[in-house]
Amino acid sequence: MPNNRSKRFKKLKEDVGRTPVYEITHIDIPNGNKLFAKEEHLNKPTGSHYDRVYVELLEDFEKSGTINPKDVELVETTSGNAGMAFAAVAKELGYEATVIIPEGVSKTRLDAIEGLGAKVIQTPKDLFVKGAVDELRRQLTLESKRRKAAGEKPFFCPNHSRNVLTVDALAHIGEEVLDEAPAEIDVFVAAVGNGASVLGPGRVLKEYGAEVIAWDPVQAPTAYEMRHPGAYKEMFEIDPGQLGLHGIYGTGVMGVKFPFLEEAVIGGDVQSAIVKDVMLVADEKAMEAFSALYDRDVISSRALDAALSLPDLAAAHRLLAGVEKLSVGRSSAGSLAVALKLCEKVKNKNILIILYDRATYYADSD
Repeated sequence: MPNNRSKRFKKLKEDVGRTPVYEITHIDIPNGNKLFAKEEHLNKPTGSHYDRVYVELLEDFEKSGTINPKDVELVETTSGNAGMAFAAVAKELGYEATVIIPEGVSKTRLDAIEGLGAKVIQTPKDLFVKGAVDELRRQLTLESKRRKAAGEKPFFCPNHSRNVLTVDALAHIGEEVLDEAPAEIDVFVAAVGNGASVLGPGRVLKEYGAEVIAWDPVQAPTAYEMRHPGAYKEMFEIDPGQLGLHGIYGTGVMGVKFPFLEEAVIGGDVQSAIVKDVMLVADEKAMEAFSALYDRDVISSRALDAALSLPDLAAAHRLLAGVEKLSVGRSSAGSLAVALKLCEKVKNKNILIILYDRATYYADSD
């Protein structure tokens, strides 16, 4: 790699990571438990744990001679905050970039991506639910070949959800926690997404004795179904995916096969999996959908009660913003909701969550 490129990557790597571990002290936490939060929303350049990922991915591709800014245009598919980190790091390194993201994502987020110089292509909201991502990537491959034949820059996709360096980059979160946390972590609570955010830090923390609890939005119980086949329908009297879309970007996705998620939740067998258990979180959209189903006699009061007993994302978000004064996103609130629910059942445990990104990126979302 040329010396000037090495210097650019060195500067990016100096800025990213080493975020603090914060003890949550203003919220009432029962049973002698303590909650700690890794403040990834303080990352640079975009305030996301994915800032770590794209610095390492693009450095690796450049070192191998696979890409350079003169020869390719970068493209990435995302339903969460990876798009902003991708656009920002690409800009810092001089790449043209395109972000493919579902409709319904907040205008603030879209404006931020475009403000970083990336083009945005919006797809139908249910693209990721229907599992059409592989077809989309096939179309991008064909378009890339056409571009190359026409003498234009072909597309190159870092494919963060299937690149093992994504897991390696996020493993640094766990390594930093071991150095920074004032107490040994007993439980790590993580949003599911493509599985990398569970597998990376979770693998490190589990090696040092922590249990890993993952969570899905109740509308998209991909990991939950892996761990508890058939339990969802028995509990809620509807099939997984019947509630519609959720608004917790970057978390549960129905119909897409993510290798990292399967490794984290299933492993070779349940005993070798990183994840001990998977829980479900309800946002406002979920509770509205459950209430409507109950009013139409589609589900019984027993199923509605089961929904009402789920960790409450909205309440947790209010606690983070109003009590702890932390301006973080909905996925962070989901982890807090699960952690608080766990605190009702366990005693004297040190529980870790990740504050994945900033609240500002969720403004105006559907």
